[in-house]
Amino acid sequence: MTHEFIDHQSHTIQKAVGRERSGIVVALDDLGHIFKQSDALIKEYRIDASSHDGPFGGIFGRDSVITADEKVASYELCPNGQLDQVIPPITALHRFVATKDFPSAGIQKGDLIHEYRTVEEGYPPEWFAPGGIGLNYDELDGSDRLIILDYKLIQHRPTLHSKLVESIELMVERGIRNAREYQGAGYVRASDEPDRLFPGITDKRWRDGYATTVSDDLSFPPHPIRPVEEQALRWSSLQYGADLIGRRNRRLASQARKTASYVQQQFFNNFVYRDAKGGFIADAVDAYNRKIHAITTDQILVLLHGYRGRTILDDPDLQYAVIQRSFDELFSQGGFKTVSENGPVHPKNKYQGPKSRWPHISAMAVQAIDAEIKRTKNPRTREVLLRKALQLGEAMLDPLVYFDSPVEGVQVTDEGEYTLEYDTTPRGKSLKYAKVQAWSGTGGEFVTQYLKSHGKTHITVTRPMI
Repeated sequence: MTHEFIDHQSHTIQKAVGRERSGIVVALDDLGHIFKQSDALIKEYRIDASSHDGPFGGIFGRDSVITADEKVASYELCPNGQLDQVIPPITALHRFVATKDFPSAGIQKGDLIHEYRTVEEGYPPEWFAPGGIGLNYDELDGSDRLIILDYKLIQHRPTLHSKLVESIELMVERGIRNAREYQGAGYVRASDEPDRLFPGITDKRWRDGYATTVSDDLSFPPHPIRPVEEQALRWSSLQYGADLIGRRNRRLASQARKTASYVQQQFFNNFVYRDAKGGFIADAVDAYNRKIHAITTDQILVLLHGYRGRTILDDPDLQYAVIQRSFDELFSQGGFKTVSENGPVHPKNKYQGPKSRWPHISAMAVQAIDAEIKRTKNPRTREVLLRKALQLGEAMLDPLVYFDSPVEGVQVTDEGEYTLEYDTTPRGKSLKYAKVQAWSGTGGEFVTQYLKSHGKTHITVTRPMI
């Protein structure tokens, strides 16, 4: 069976022929007209050519889900037309849920295919499976994120249920299978292959690559795959997925709920520790079964992926302790630490750009704290948590301000630099910064909206010249 893939940047057409691809409905030409109606997310399906060495197009599933989720969060803070912008491309993204296993691409049935693009200058061929499916760690949690996003969208637009439920069922089956198969000690297994800088390059068994972007002597930092957050995502998505498929497939829904309980039990066995300060979430574990401290915000992000007022921790005191401990580390010595950094650059990749903060991770951490505010019944605790959410939001926007489109109520000018001013600081702060990947913008949009909703009203953003 033949599928046509359109490179949206260069408008070239690539033919991919083979039975292995027959189970994926990938029609980028069909998505093209949807994009025209959804300008807010159009860049989420295309690589920004200015961010890399060469022009090339692609679809990035997981990143699109993260962006859409933050747009939904912004919509819930201040209802506007953004929900209608999100629904068409996310509905189309369900075409990228694999309907069968694709061993050569390291993809299994129910995975949201994260990356499709053409092989261009700057990206070595071994990063790609036949047909242009990128070998990328982001397949690990894309489906779980999409199920949770689907639940939120269906709450706002119930008619979406019938359109999405079939692929949701595939993703739930995948979640059950992975939870049982890949819950081994440390959640990762080392590969026999010598080259393990990036998961999936020499060994297409993706789940061997949870945190294997470290060298034998730990000279490379772990790639931000976030195995800790992955467990909370799986726990939450299985339960929301069970809610969504319950009438269609009661047996599978029941199995999903039982598996969620199993995931929670394993999470406590492997990650949760108690101490005099109330407790904490344990370190991540690398492929050699050595412990590496989890990225600080990962501990907070565990609280983002809840279910009906509960979290995988299911303990308000422990949840508060996790936030407190994370903030002690984030703001140690009076400064704001880097939230997350890109992993080591592969020597065959010509793009040697600087390491960068990922603002969407900070934005998700703000959302997680806000979710905890809504869960807690203690007014004093809510007050303390709100201060922390605003503190993290301001720290995120201070050095790096990301916007791809004007935000309602925010002054935007054309002077070639980003400027942010707070009425809560002694003086306005300004910083020039290079153009960033498009999908990072929505994190700034949500955090700005969040700050404004709590009285931080004097915000001026100056867009860069493009």
